[in-house]
Amino acid sequence: MTTDDSPNNPTLAPVCPECDTPLKLSTGINIGKIVECPSCGVECEIISVNPLKLAPLEEEK
Repeated sequence: MTTDDSPNNPTLAPVCPECDTPLKLSTGINIGKIVECPSCGVECEIISVNPLKLAPLEEEK
């Protein structure tokens, strides 16, 4: 994840945990929201908003 050095900066640039592609997140970032990487297609869940953390979703068996 990349941010500027401001601790209150709302502009966050997280990266895909699988391929490191920067992800663009819309406003309304909430824990549990699912985002899809445009490069590799992996779906990630927002698991923390401060600091922003993403985790790839496990496929159901």
